[in-house]
Amino acid sequence: MKTNAIAYLLSKKLKNSIKQLFKNPARLIYAIVIVALIVFVAISGDKSVDENTVFRNPKELSAGITALYIIMFSFISYNGFKNGATMFKMPDVNLLFTSPIHPRKTLFYGLFQQLGTSLLLGLFILYQYAWLHSVFGITFVQLLFILLGYSLSVFAAQLTAMVIYSFTSYDEKKKKIVATLFFGIIIAYALGLVMFLLKDMDNVLPNLITAGNSIFVRLMPAGGWIGGIVTGILVNDFSMIMLGVVLTVVYIAGMTILLSFAKQDYYEDVLKTSEEQQMLSS
Repeated sequence: MKTNAIAYLLSKKLKNSIKQLFKNPARLIYAIVIVALIVFVAISGDKSVDENTVFRNPKELSAGITALYIIMFSFISYNGFKNGATMFKMPDVNLLFTSPIHPRKTLFYGLFQQLGTSLLLGLFILYQYAWLHSVFGITFVQLLFILLGYSLSVFAAQLTAMVIYSFTSYDEKKKKIVATLFFGIIIAYALGLVMFLLKDMDNVLPNLITAGNSIFVRLMPAGGWIGGIVTGILVNDFSMIMLGVVLTVVYIAGMTILLSFAKQDYYEDVLKTSEEQQMLSS
């Protein structure tokens, strides 16, 4: 029954958002303009390519995409050592956490909500279609997968930040241990990349592309795995897609379990970070 209440709340919130869109002329016009621009970019991009167009190596794009995912994941996850990250707004906190719904089920509501928010954050990627299509031959469907990959990396990072915060916010010893692991992985990858580039300084750019498509980078937690999924889609490598999907699903499931069991009162952390976020946005 309580699970049905969460499903009902999500569906009701979606319906209300659509209703509010049509009741607010400014928002409706804004949404129409955004959609119109996306359609315009898609049409103009298709017209800029013909059968004689020579495309650049897709590995250049896949290396850049993977780097973007890794950087976004690292920066957002770092919030866990400061003020965490929240998947809830203050109205959610005030209503959901005071209801008889179990906090663990409330967490899943927050996860679904945050996944939608992460998707909206990546809409700017759709406006890159024209040049990506003309330079790399990317189709609009492939661009949608790049957008989904970006949104998924942001979502995984925000979930990671909340887990880090929940486990370390009240324990300096734990914070030092987790920080050592977190920065240790980043430093190890950075040093490995520098050492690889130093071997041949005359070909830095080609070597960066090679490194960006190497298994070394593909195994970078979350960002590298998601980059591997998108790269597999771009180059039609099913094994690369499956490896990335399995690792990403296991990671997100693991982080969700850790967050739900980190503290029975994890909602206190959610309350604090939600208040801080509202203060910053007001």
